[in-house]
Amino acid sequence: MGDPPPGDVTEAGLGKAPSAEASGEPARDAQTASDAGGGASDGGACGASLGTLASSSVAVRFADGILARWPDPRNIGGSTHGWDYTVGVVLQGLARVYDRTEDARVLAYIRQYADDFIDDAGANSGLPAIPPTTNYDLDNFEPGNLLLWLYGKTGVTRYQSAAQSLLSLFNDYPRNDAGGFWHKGTYPDQMWLDGIYMAEPFIAGYGALFSSCGTFCTTTPGAQIELLAQHTIDVDSGLFFHGWDQSLMASWADPHTGRSPVVWSRGLGWFAMALIDVLAVTPSSSAVRPRLIGLLQGLASGLAAHQDAQTGLWYEVVENGCTGNFLETSGSGMFIYALKAAVDACYIDASYLAVAQRGWTGLQGEITSDSVGPVITNAVAPMSVEGSCNAYVSAQTQSNSGQGLCGVLMAATEME
Repeated sequence: MGDPPPGDVTEAGLGKAPSAEASGEPARDAQTASDAGGGASDGGACGASLGTLASSSVAVRFADGILARWPDPRNIGGSTHGWDYTVGVVLQGLARVYDRTEDARVLAYIRQYADDFIDDAGANSGLPAIPPTTNYDLDNFEPGNLLLWLYGKTGVTRYQSAAQSLLSLFNDYPRNDAGGFWHKGTYPDQMWLDGIYMAEPFIAGYGALFSSCGTFCTTTPGAQIELLAQHTIDVDSGLFFHGWDQSLMASWADPHTGRSPVVWSRGLGWFAMALIDVLAVTPSSSAVRPRLIGLLQGLASGLAAHQDAQTGLWYEVVENGCTGNFLETSGSGMFIYALKAAVDACYIDASYLAVAQRGWTGLQGEITSDSVGPVITNAVAPMSVEGSCNAYVSAQTQSNSGQGLCGVLMAATEME
């Protein structure tokens, strides 16, 4: 891989908030940096900018419903969470709503969640102690995108300090022999598509804001993406299988390649969104940039080829060939976001806008409502990498889960 971890936190300047002189001013302007977790355009060079969202829009109605349904953001989805990606991804969607409405309630709601875990000095009390090894978890890094966004919006330095503290956890984070981050301490040597979204946009976004991170932030995201892509790509379709085990020991791993056998909708959705969000803060001069765009172009082609002709959605197992397969909304929402954002940034041909639009029409058909607000249905429950089609298609679906809300918010804020 060639990328060392950030090194000792004292040497890397990651253990405490540096002064402006020590760290330099933010590497990019505040607006670009604040969009690091979900930017759709490439510096505004391509496509029209997104305007203000109407109060009647799907995105705003979901935002209103989330705030009314769960006054405490830790309860998003119906159960109490700690520092958790299932809350973080919903709040990232709400951050995009705020960017297009400047609704002070939404900003306060996102701050409420972050402030529940961060003290005045920026220490994050929501994370488990590391080590022991079992506490390593890429999911813990995803809410870090909110810290970067909040720093960009407010300039409050404790969000910067908390982000630095979070990033420093990579100093000791385990990697497989090829240099890839383990998905979790309980899954040695395994890399999942999910983990790319949980970690790489945060690392890339941090590097875009703060030059103090150096080459770790500028090279790691692309290297991790390319490594996993190399081992999971289906070269015939341009799609990616859910996981890879470098040790070949996982029950689902092919004994020769270590690759899992199934293209899972939401895993692929996480990966597609990660490509968009990392590219949004990758300089045009970067050597990895055209290669990441190439992966995104192949993925877009594969998604178009596997879109359901009747509904515009995508199946739980994307390469539909197993009994009991069903149209799944969280992954579909993520695909819609990625395709539209990729068109806007001129990474892919404008003809893919029609693919995104068909998907958006179909996704709206999966929205119902109750007395509180809108409800997104048919999002599959959280899953690990599995070894068969049946394991994926027999999983339960949920309504207004964190993953489903993320998918619909990301799609809505891009399409409306």
